[in-house]
Amino acid sequence: MNGINFVIKEDRQLAGIEAECASLAIFTDGSARNGFIGVGATWHSSELWLTGAHHHFEHVVQEDDWTGCWETISSTSDNNDYAAELLAILKALQTLNTQPGQGRSQDVTILSDCKPALISIQKPRYQSGQ
Repeated sequence: MNGINFVIKEDRQLAGIEAECASLAIFTDGSARNGFIGVGATWHSSELWLTGAHHHFEHVVQEDDWTGCWETISSTSDNNDYAAELLAILKALQTLNTQPGQGRSQDVTILSDCKPALISIQKPRYQSGQ
């Protein structure tokens, strides 16, 4: 793999344009709802096999040209959105790492709506802002 790009775009339309230009784009999300924390990732089905996704996510569905993966990880008393987003990114990268032909040269773009999580990955010594 050539590299992993973490895209920080305030505008969703600009993020979508960035994803269209990427050779492989993975969208991730971590969020809280009804007292529970969940994580998820999605990508165009033609870009990654389902093989690794079943090892890292509880639920995996393929619909049309998209693959979506998600799971509930804990209650909001144990975690927060920031930790969930970091876990969603980790699970997406673990799924990517289990792909056949992983030695191929390909850039990967991770798209997330959690700017502090992306900054903390790019600059681990900085505070998250959380």
